[in-house]
Amino acid sequence: MVVNQETSNSLASYRRILQTGKRRVSELSNNVDNASPKSGPYEEPFNFDCEQNTKSTRSRRLSQSTSNAPTNSLNTSSEDEYEEALRTRDDLQGTCDEIDEKKKLATEKLDMIQQSIKELEEQRLSYQEEVVMLEIEQERVEEKLTKARLDMKRLGQTKMSASMNNLHKPPLVPPINLPKRYNSTEALKKPTPRTAPKLSARLTPRTTERDIYEDPFDSSHRIFSTHTDSVLALNMVSSRYAVTASADRTVNVWDMDAPEAKPMMTFRGHASYVQSIVSDMGLHQNIDLDFVDDYIHQTLRPYGQDVSDVESDRSEPSTGTDNYFEDICPFVISGGGDNTVRVWNVKNQNNHQVLEGHSAAVSVVRCDHSTIISGSMDRSIKLWDRETGRCTQTMTGSDGHVRTLQFLSYALISGGGDDGVMRLWDIRSGKYFRTIDAHDKGINTLQFDTEKIVSGGKDGRLRVFELKSGRVMDDLNVGSSVTSLQFYKNKLVFSASNMFPVLYDLNNKCMIKNFSGHTDDVCELQFNKKWLITASKDKTMRLWSL
Repeated sequence: MVVNQETSNSLASYRRILQTGKRRVSELSNNVDNASPKSGPYEEPFNFDCEQNTKSTRSRRLSQSTSNAPTNSLNTSSEDEYEEALRTRDDLQGTCDEIDEKKKLATEKLDMIQQSIKELEEQRLSYQEEVVMLEIEQERVEEKLTKARLDMKRLGQTKMSASMNNLHKPPLVPPINLPKRYNSTEALKKPTPRTAPKLSARLTPRTTERDIYEDPFDSSHRIFSTHTDSVLALNMVSSRYAVTASADRTVNVWDMDAPEAKPMMTFRGHASYVQSIVSDMGLHQNIDLDFVDDYIHQTLRPYGQDVSDVESDRSEPSTGTDNYFEDICPFVISGGGDNTVRVWNVKNQNNHQVLEGHSAAVSVVRCDHSTIISGSMDRSIKLWDRETGRCTQTMTGSDGHVRTLQFLSYALISGGGDDGVMRLWDIRSGKYFRTIDAHDKGINTLQFDTEKIVSGGKDGRLRVFELKSGRVMDDLNVGSSVTSLQFYKNKLVFSASNMFPVLYDLNNKCMIKNFSGHTDDVCELQFNKKWLITASKDKTMRLWSL
């Protein structure tokens, strides 16, 4: 009975476990039916008959494997291609990341290089300005040195003359032994030595040496001295009018026939010294000297105006009140140390235009009826449209600053710097097509016509070149830095440091006369058929009769 009781207990336990399992399986089956799609592999209800369930499952798997064999193969191929595409994408993405990294590094290096270029450019401009200032200082020192040498030579001649006179000095005789008629006072007097004339400069045309001595009087016809600093530039408008530019930052217009030597108008606006001046009717270095005065007569006479004062003999200053300057010269153009070119309206007496673009001082300006051309210490030449004031062209290529230039039509010649080279430019292309090694040092001034070029340099040489071939036709050793020159036909007038202006005959190669009166160097000069005007560091403009 005990065994049967134990057996019955075990069976009851097994039944409870089986019922519990069936409930659990039934719950799981319901969950599967609710969660899985209707088209899944188990579309029929779950059969708890193990044998039947096993058979149906095997048959379904066999049929699925048979019917889906091509599809599985296609799925495998697509998976391989997909994996290959993933690998390719990853490789390209890695390459793009590397390129981005290299691009970032290159951009950083480019920024560093651009910053370095900017700093170097600033340093270059700073050093360029320093070089310009040093050149100016060098010129001043050289001028002082030349003047000191001339003073030493003059003093040496004076000392030698005094020594020679001392050799012939009468001996001192005791008064007690002298006859009564002998005057001891006269015996003790020192004879006055003969003083040699003051040497101003030394002109050496070719192999002939000439000493030029200062005249004991001022040979200028008239003096104009309103400027408070050096007169650096001038422009002769006609036989009657002239324009001057000064280191005192002003531009003055003069009526040289006026009773009083005062400017008829003054233009102010430059923030620094005014280095160059030109006007519409100014006597350019290559113009016919009779042209301007003839123009005045032909233009003003039809309007019934009196032009008798235009060609005054200047025996007495003119007392007329007529002013023709506004009619013959409507605009004046100046360039200065403030890096600007300014156009002044003569009628309104105001600043008509300010042309900005140079990065250093403007050293020379020239113009015609439609174009203004400026040369600067920044080594560039700029062309400006007169109507709009816009810069139409910039010509670069000079090794040094542009100190002087002249143009005729499309031909332009420039000089400056320290290389002593003249450059011949074609304005249409903006490039120079030829160079001439003219001087050993910088070129201060030049002029050319259809046959020849005349240039003056810091090396103390004044040279004449044939325009077509560049051959040297004449070479004058002036002895000091040539500051200004102008020629017309066979007449050449030039000035140099510590030297009065000189009139020179180009054909006969000899000096005709010199013009004494200035107490400092002449910066610029111009002449016509009757008169010479000069601008000097002694703050004056002077008028001379030729």
